[in-house]
Amino acid sequence: MSIANCPNCGALFVPGPKGVCPRCAQLEEEQFELVKAFLLANPDAVLAGVSEATGVEQQAVLRFIRSSRLVVGRPQSFGLTCDRCGDPVSTGHLCPSCAKELAHQIKGLDARGRNRMHSIEIKRMH
Repeated sequence: MSIANCPNCGALFVPGPKGVCPRCAQLEEEQFELVKAFLLANPDAVLAGVSEATGVEQQAVLRFIRSSRLVVGRPQSFGLTCDRCGDPVSTGHLCPSCAKELAHQIKGLDARGRNRMHSIEIKRMH
């Protein structure tokens, strides 16, 4: 079992999926709930307004949106763009069009991979 220093507070902890110590993970969850409640009540809010009203840093708000935990109504107000094409995104890293296209490409690769594996198995049997 390894231990690490929390990147937020420096405390020693056993690394887990959140990447921060339990105390910082709890604080982040509380901040998330604040931002979520504020956005539900104020769907047209902008990034600076969300940060100012909730006391949550802008980078944390953006992290919640990029991790697909939150969806914003006006993505252009948050400056979030698709990592692939540059169109505004309301959550995550890809716009719906690019996400759909990449999913289609992955399915195509998977199908070709299965076909090749099937061909190899047939050749081995003979």
